[in-house]
Amino acid sequence: TAPAPEVRLDITTPNSTNATSIAMSPNGLYVVFAATSDGESQLWLRALDSTSATPLNGTEGASYPFWSPDSQSVGFFAEAKLKRMDISGGSVETLADAPTGRGGAWNHDGTILFAPTSSAPLSRIPANGGEPTVVTETQSPDQRDHRFPQFLPDGRHFLYYARGTPEGRGVYVSDLDSTETHRLVDADAAAVYASSGHLLFVRDGTLYAQSFEIDQLAPTGRPFLVADEAMSNSAISYAALSASSSGSFVYLAGTSRQTQLIWFERDGTALERVGEPDNIPVLNISLSPDGRSVAMGRNIDGNWDIWLLDTQRGGLDRITSDPAIELSPVWSPDGARVAFNSARPDNPGLYEKLASGLGGDELMMGSDAAKGLSDWSRDGRFVLYHGLSPTTGADLWALPLDGEREAFPVVQTDYDEGLGQFSP
Repeated sequence: TAPAPEVRLDITTPNSTNATSIAMSPNGLYVVFAATSDGESQLWLRALDSTSATPLNGTEGASYPFWSPDSQSVGFFAEAKLKRMDISGGSVETLADAPTGRGGAWNHDGTILFAPTSSAPLSRIPANGGEPTVVTETQSPDQRDHRFPQFLPDGRHFLYYARGTPEGRGVYVSDLDSTETHRLVDADAAAVYASSGHLLFVRDGTLYAQSFEIDQLAPTGRPFLVADEAMSNSAISYAALSASSSGSFVYLAGTSRQTQLIWFERDGTALERVGEPDNIPVLNISLSPDGRSVAMGRNIDGNWDIWLLDTQRGGLDRITSDPAIELSPVWSPDGARVAFNSARPDNPGLYEKLASGLGGDELMMGSDAAKGLSDWSRDGRFVLYHGLSPTTGADLWALPLDGEREAFPVVQTDYDEGLGQFSP
């Protein structure tokens, strides 16, 4: 038989919505997408034999949808839970806790594979609910977490994305029955398998395809261009990309969003822009005590470092350069130093450095567990951070900066706490 001709079509999202994540049904007849309208996200369903999309009631706050193998149900994340619903109209079912869910996949055996948090390996759960079981193991110290799984056609092997150092990050393949894994390609975000026998992935804002030997679980040949502009979010390693079993696939077209810092009045009135629009992903902005500088995490070639933006002249200066990930900067009360967390393999923990960029990074507290700094008290005596516990989730801790520097919990409950701020 002659190969089917290539056909491309655009799907127009409803007015006043901003599509953020998408999934094509296995049968290739539907596309479900999360879109934000009036500040709230919701799932919308578009049948490809229709000209309009309809909202799915009960999916308020939803993100990262994925399909059941029979194309009749969708899974998604909302309200810190993993949920599912039938597209024909049924009620929403809650399956498991997922404080910061990062993608899921559903196979023919009724197993859902998902990332429950933004800093953990993948877990599996029956599609009707039950107790989650951890499936993958992060390769310490080069990997931080696993996310956005995709089942291969046999329903046992799956793709996923690992975040971490340049040596550890990328698209991996593994098996439900084993923790063995190996890396397939380096990419900015998770990949998907197309039934044409290709891996689809985004690198530097460009959508590529590469032949994939499904029996050998190995890519072959060289990647080739599919689309010049494909939307991805390298801050969370997500590509708005999905493939069906019928051969068609869908992606969100466009360039990555820019970051622009702006001064605002307290009533919401925009005053002026700070610096130029930035095409580089940015996280964790922190204003210096005198307001003349902003510390932030910026992602260059897959690695996060701390940068300073001068609010007067708009210039950017990089103050950390370790190959490990540095994030969550906070300022000392006098504005002379910046503290941050670092996932460097040899000595992870909380660090500080002169804001001038001179000198080395000084260890404040060593720690193997992931932490995020959020504030430095005005009297200079404490820094505030949140850390993850296997029993209580994210908790708020304080680290004294004098004496023996013994950290102590500030708020520690069965719920997640973070982003704490000292009163003046």
